[in-house]
Amino acid sequence: MKAQIYDLIYIFIEKVYINQGNRLKSLFH
Repeated sequence: MKAQIYDLIYIFIEKVYINQGNRLKSLFH
């Protein structure tokens, strides 16, 4: 059960990180 929660947290952080990266890219474009 704990492993699943950590997987979800990891996926969530990854999505947020990708979204932030895209935002930065569009800013510098």
